[in-house]
Amino acid sequence: MSAKKGKTKAKPKVRGHRKPGQQYPEPIQKMMNDGLIVRGSDPSLIIEWMPTALPMLDEATGGGIPLSRIIMLTGEWSSGKTLVAQYIARAFQDNGKSVLLMDAEQTYDPRWWHDTGVNTEDLWVYPVPSGEAAVNTLEEALGGWDCIIIDSIAALVPLAEQEAEVEKAHVALHARLINKMFRKVNGKLRPSGTTLVIINQLRTGGLGSYGGSQDTLPGGRGQQFWTTLWLRTYRIKWNMVGEERTGFVIGCDVTKNKAGRSGGHAELVFTFNGQLDRVSMLVQDALAREVIVRAGAWYRLPYNVPFADVTDVNRYLWDEDNHQMRVMGSEGLNTLVMNNPDAVALLEKMTYGEGEADVPTPAPNHA
Repeated sequence: MSAKKGKTKAKPKVRGHRKPGQQYPEPIQKMMNDGLIVRGSDPSLIIEWMPTALPMLDEATGGGIPLSRIIMLTGEWSSGKTLVAQYIARAFQDNGKSVLLMDAEQTYDPRWWHDTGVNTEDLWVYPVPSGEAAVNTLEEALGGWDCIIIDSIAALVPLAEQEAEVEKAHVALHARLINKMFRKVNGKLRPSGTTLVIINQLRTGGLGSYGGSQDTLPGGRGQQFWTTLWLRTYRIKWNMVGEERTGFVIGCDVTKNKAGRSGGHAELVFTFNGQLDRVSMLVQDALAREVIVRAGAWYRLPYNVPFADVTDVNRYLWDEDNHQMRVMGSEGLNTLVMNNPDAVALLEKMTYGEGEADVPTPAPNHA
């Protein structure tokens, strides 16, 4: 059967293509004139970042935290979730911004927050009575505060569950409430200028299917998709001086980052009063950058780092051949650096790159 002659195949219509200068339909043109539809290069679309009061966390996330977005902190119990949130609140206050804490767990203590550097006079606190009240208040509060912290998602109990009998089951009621909260506020965050920091508990179970993890988040899996930055915290170890605990080390993994690089890791060293142990963090970072080099139980420091009153020959040793100070054990290293402010200043310069450190030629008779 021969093909029919004289007929050409029609070209498919390309929808959405406009020639330069050609007008769009009137409703679309009005939205463009009102700034509701903008070009991809429009400055209003640029995500602003704000450094936190935790330098290592800023380095792991690639700049701090994204503003006017959703940030989620998860972890097991006593893993440092709220402590990291306190330092985020402190960073907002240091930049002249306002903070509201929605305390669903009813654990807010002004003395503890004050100890971590938060100005409690400028901090607003809302004790949450129910999950519905939290969602309604959150929607109304957008734009009224620069940062809103919810502690925590797991404690936002639906009103129906509070008022019902204990034995009555409420299947997925909490998850539906939390996902509705995200759907209601997500599109309003950028226009309002409010950054939402949510804390959630990580429930660790046994082995899942095929030996995988069975970790779950109260409130359903939908919240993982709404967040721009997801940080997971966990306790690494205790800081010890002899047999006495002096602080703890928190690990913080950048699990998700839609506005920057993901997969980063930070280790934050705190004392028991909630303050950053800056000397321990400096030593830790100097080791990571090989400013201080470890060889077995000994640590080698740069020869130009000044130390005074080094008398313990069992712990400190001057290497004449390499012109380096050697220190026995991590405890001795922290003690040596802590007792020498000039050494701290130079190590910070060499570790964090605040200008190149002046490295003089080693003197041949230096003792």
